[in-house]
Amino acid sequence: MQADITKLPGALRGAVQEYIALLQALAGERLLAITLFGAAADDTGEGKTDMVQSVVVLDRVDLDLVRELGAQGPVLGRMRIQAPLLMTPQYIGASLDVFPIELLDIQQRHLNLLGKDYFAALEFSKAHVRLQLERELKREALQIRQGILSAGGRDHVLVDLYWAAAEQMTLLLRGVLWLHDKPVPGVPAAILRAAEEDTGVKLPGLQPAVAGARDIDFSALHSLYESVIALADYVDGLSV
Repeated sequence: MQADITKLPGALRGAVQEYIALLQALAGERLLAITLFGAAADDTGEGKTDMVQSVVVLDRVDLDLVRELGAQGPVLGRMRIQAPLLMTPQYIGASLDVFPIELLDIQQRHLNLLGKDYFAALEFSKAHVRLQLERELKREALQIRQGILSAGGRDHVLVDLYWAAAEQMTLLLRGVLWLHDKPVPGVPAAILRAAEEDTGVKLPGLQPAVAGARDIDFSALHSLYESVIALADYVDGLSV
């Protein structure tokens, strides 16, 4: 199989080409497809310096291959490529009701480089997406509370907690917009504006994140927590 990297930004092509060759050497005939997703695959021009995210689709996943690929971690890190998600076609098809938000996110922003595109034609149940949105939002609220308890007054822990929660919230907002059949922007600030307009729920806790603020403190985390609770209540009341 020949890879097509022509749609990638020039700055990524060398590393991704090397990454593809590595996967072909390790997986051989087990390799069915390589798909990039996230910032490296959208057309906004945003996040092109982020770590590259990918899904590697195999005919089967065995732990020997996982171990061999894991040993390449330092090499992938230097190439700014995250450890890939390893999936099979059967796993993808059987996970639409379990991980619809994650698979939907891949479908929304992906670029197939090698083999069959296993994500373009996926179909999702709105009921499954709504349920996972509610579960993830309530889990996020719980994780913030537990994170504050565990911080023990260490401010840097609160900053890390804020950024992790903000990143997850952006993913979930993409799911909310999809649920309402709204177009999903590629830029986080635009996603936030669109979600607030669509739901009528104000989410000020995400403003520092989309603005790239550096002075994150407890008040910012508190505001984000309140935004998580407000969106969880909204999603809990939805009927799809």
